[in-house]
Amino acid sequence: MLTRTHSFDEAREILHGEETIALDLETSGFSPWACDIHVIVMYGQRGKTPVVLHYPRGRRPPLKVMNWLSEFPNI
Repeated sequence: MLTRTHSFDEAREILHGEETIALDLETSGFSPWACDIHVIVMYGQRGKTPVVLHYPRGRRPPLKVMNWLSEFPNI
C-alpha cells in the first residue's frame, strides 16, 4: 500500500488525541542516534491512519517535530 507524505500540520491533525502511536524511522544508516533521519512513519491506535513525514537528504526533522513526538505517552 502506497501512502503519500504529509506536512507537519497534517500529521498533527491526523494524530490529534492519540495516546498510543506506532513509530518507524528510516535513517541513512543503522543508528537513529548517529545517522540522519529521512522518514518518520507513525500510526495511531484509534485513527488507524498511517502518517509519513519525509526529510530528503540534506534536511533534518525540525526540533518541533521531535518535541511533538515526545509528547505522546505511549510510542
